Amino acid sequence: MPGVAPAATDGDHKAMAAYLRARAADADGRPRLAAAGYATALAALPGDEVIAIRAYRQALTVGDMALADRAAAILRRSNVAPNDAEILLLSSAIAADDLREAEAAIDRIASGSLDFLAPVMRGWLALERGEDNAAALLDVEAGNPIGARYARSHRALILLAQGKIEDGVAATRAALGADAGNLDLRLAAAARLADKGQRQTAEALLTGNDPVMVRAREQLGDKRRRGDGATTAAEGIALLLTQLAADIGAEGGSLLGIALSRAALRLDPDEARTRLVLARALAEDTPELALAEIARIGEASPLAPLAAAQAAMIRSDMGDTDSALALAHARATEPDAAPAFISGYADLLTNAGRHAEAAAEYGRAADALRAEGRPVPWTLLLQRGAALEQADRWAEAKPLLEAALAAAPEEPVVLNYLGYSQVERGENLAAAEALIAKAVALRPDDGAIIDSLGWAQYMQGRHKQAVETLEQAAKAEPADPEINEHLGDAYWAVGRRFEARYAWRAARLYADDEASARIAGKISNGLQSAAR
Repeated sequence: MPGVAPAATDGDHKAMAAYLRARAADADGRPRLAAAGYATALAALPGDEVIAIRAYRQALTVGDMALADRAAAILRRSNVAPNDAEILLLSSAIAADDLREAEAAIDRIASGSLDFLAPVMRGWLALERGEDNAAALLDVEAGNPIGARYARSHRALILLAQGKIEDGVAATRAALGADAGNLDLRLAAAARLADKGQRQTAEALLTGNDPVMVRAREQLGDKRRRGDGATTAAEGIALLLTQLAADIGAEGGSLLGIALSRAALRLDPDEARTRLVLARALAEDTPELALAEIARIGEASPLAPLAAAQAAMIRSDMGDTDSALALAHARATEPDAAPAFISGYADLLTNAGRHAEAAAEYGRAADALRAEGRPVPWTLLLQRGAALEQADRWAEAKPLLEAALAAAPEEPVVLNYLGYSQVERGENLAAAEALIAKAVALRPDDGAIIDSLGWAQYMQGRHKQAVETLEQAAKAEPADPEINEHLGDAYWAVGRRFEARYAWRAARLYADDEASARIAGKISNGLQSAAR
């Protein structure tokens, strides 16, 4: 006789209703309401792994650490916890000054995919226990290159935290020799050195006119400002987690980046750098939460200029162009504004279609670099040239694009932009095609560059060859309106009228208003009424 399933309880129904409301809120972009719903569902069904994992991720997103801890505990008991759950447990143990549990958590981390963090973590715990050889735990370079980089910088910080200034300075210089752009190490080491009365040595780590460096130098040794460097296990491990979150964020790993950043903030809640990293991880899916994190960074922080620039980009991505431009303009027009802030403002002007103004700002950024005795990178030459080209100032744009090519002759984006800009104007077609062909050889799977090559062939009357090339481009980027319009033009030129109209209709699906009107004319009457 078949068994009878137990009837669902009233609690089960309430849990399911809360779970479904949470899913709806999550899909609707209301993360706090979603977290509250998952919390209610998890309280009713505390053993449900599906609810637990959603509660865990949503709790980390909104910063509900109590819910995150509760959900992580359920997932660990079921042996389905993600790797970052151990990081969360470690941060909880260190915050509670439970070094035994912290050591156990590090042992578990050492057996997982984040094993390269363990030596640095053990070094900071050894410092916390007062062990004189704490830095020696990081002497052996990790097999993982990222782990080796962290080991070098944290060995220096541990030596400085122990008051071994001479050794710490030597280790800091060695680490910066391998990684000169390590802002975290520069700021932490300089703060510690200033706190120990080594202001001149500290200032040497903070050279340059970058606003972050200027502010950091001004605040060295100021007891009213937070910051004596990383001197405890909580601060050191928080810095380590922030560094990894930043590195992961550059590769788009937002979920792990959020978890690492939240764990770091539990250990060091006043660290502005961590909030910036967290904001970047939150920005794609929950931009309002990202802006809220940035708003918690005080105006006096050395990182306040970076915070304002990041807030401007987030607001731009949200479609709030006016606010974004206002924020960026304020930073870009400050006395001795950093070239990066000026070019960031220019980027926003470009996004807003204000190309002539963008070109002027890119030029100002280049002037600022020259004033500092620094070379102008090819990227800035390309950006200014492209802005001028978009502003219909081709005579001014072309020399800049040629200068970008001279500085970066193997860069596909430069080759393609200079080549295609000439093709569009019917200039130097053979030479322009050669530039684009080189770009295709360097980046053979890039649909936009393949499209440029096909259009160069079309403009020179090689229509059959253009069809073959443009079909490759459309295969690589099937939803690109410009590629499909070009393909339609090429089909029409070789007499394939039905396929031409099909391609044009595909192009019109994603085209802007101006292009859509042009393409509509082609669909109705062919090329003779609406030639490009």
